[in-house]
Amino acid sequence: AGAPAEPFYNVLVDDRDRPDGARTYVAQRNIRVLDSEQRQRELGVFEAGVRNVDTERYFSRKHGLHYAPSARTRRLFPDDFD
Repeated sequence: AGAPAEPFYNVLVDDRDRPDGARTYVAQRNIRVLDSEQRQRELGVFEAGVRNVDTERYFSRKHGLHYAPSARTRRLFPDDFD
Protein backbone atom coordinates (compact mmCIF):
# COMPACT_ATOMS: atom_id res chain seq x y z
CA ALA A 1 0.00 0.00 0.00
CA GLY A 2 2.26 3.03 -0.72
CA ALA A 3 2.97 6.18 1.19
CA PRO A 4 0.14 8.48 2.20
CA ALA A 5 -0.78 11.07 -0.40
CA GLU A 6 0.99 14.36 0.13
CA PRO A 7 -0.93 17.55 -0.70
CA PHE A 8 0.37 19.61 -3.61
CA TYR A 9 -0.66 23.18 -4.33
CA ASN A 10 -0.88 25.11 -7.58
CA VAL A 11 1.26 28.23 -7.18
CA LEU A 12 0.90 31.48 -9.10
CA VAL A 13 4.52 32.20 -9.99
CA ASP A 14 5.50 35.72 -10.93
CA ASP A 15 5.81 36.06 -14.70
CA ARG A 16 9.11 37.87 -14.17
CA ASP A 17 10.51 34.61 -12.78
CA ARG A 18 8.73 32.24 -15.20
CA PRO A 19 7.99 34.17 -18.41
CA ASP A 20 6.88 30.99 -20.16
CA GLY A 21 3.68 31.00 -18.08
CA ALA A 22 4.18 27.37 -17.02
CA ARG A 23 2.10 26.11 -14.10
CA THR A 24 4.00 25.20 -10.97
CA TYR A 25 3.06 22.95 -8.08
CA VAL A 26 4.63 22.79 -4.64
CA ALA A 27 4.47 19.99 -2.08
CA GLN A 28 3.06 20.97 1.30
CA ARG A 29 6.33 19.98 2.99
CA ASN A 30 8.10 22.70 0.97
CA ILE A 31 5.80 25.52 2.10
CA ARG A 32 7.02 27.57 5.03
CA VAL A 33 6.08 30.71 6.87
CA LEU A 34 8.69 33.43 6.68
CA ASP A 35 10.04 34.71 9.98
CA SER A 36 10.04 38.47 10.60
CA GLU A 37 13.60 38.93 9.30
CA GLN A 38 12.82 37.08 6.07
CA ARG A 39 9.58 39.04 5.63
CA GLN A 40 11.43 42.32 6.02
CA ARG A 41 14.05 41.24 3.47
CA GLU A 42 11.34 40.21 0.96
CA LEU A 43 8.98 43.11 1.69
CA GLY A 44 9.67 44.98 -1.54
CA VAL A 45 8.82 41.90 -3.58
CA PHE A 46 5.57 41.35 -1.68
CA GLU A 47 4.53 45.02 -1.89
CA ALA A 48 4.98 44.99 -5.66
CA GLY A 49 2.57 42.10 -5.99
CA VAL A 50 2.66 39.00 -8.12
CA ARG A 51 2.51 39.47 -11.87
CA ASN A 52 0.62 36.50 -13.21
CA VAL A 53 -2.10 36.30 -15.82
CA ASP A 54 -4.26 34.18 -13.44
CA THR A 55 -4.07 36.53 -10.43
CA GLU A 56 -7.37 38.23 -11.27
CA ARG A 57 -9.00 34.84 -11.83
CA TYR A 58 -8.51 33.82 -8.20
CA PHE A 59 -8.27 37.13 -6.34
CA SER A 60 -10.42 40.26 -6.38
CA ARG A 61 -7.87 42.74 -5.03
CA LYS A 62 -4.67 43.16 -3.05
CA HIS A 63 -4.70 44.44 0.55
CA GLY A 64 -1.17 45.33 1.60
CA LEU A 65 0.72 42.05 1.49
CA HIS A 66 -2.39 39.89 1.13
CA TYR A 67 -4.77 39.06 -1.72
CA ALA A 68 -8.54 38.92 -1.24
CA PRO A 69 -10.15 35.84 -2.82
CA SER A 70 -12.59 36.45 -5.65
CA ALA A 71 -16.24 35.45 -5.37
CA ARG A 72 -15.48 32.54 -7.73
CA THR A 73 -12.66 31.31 -5.46
CA ARG A 74 -14.93 31.52 -2.41
CA ARG A 75 -17.58 29.43 -4.23
CA LEU A 76 -15.01 26.82 -5.31
CA PHE A 77 -13.45 26.51 -1.84
CA PRO A 78 -16.18 27.42 0.68
CA ASP A 79 -14.55 25.51 3.56
CA ASP A 80 -11.40 27.64 3.34
CA PHE A 81 -13.09 30.88 4.40
CA ASP A 82 -14.82 32.02 7.60
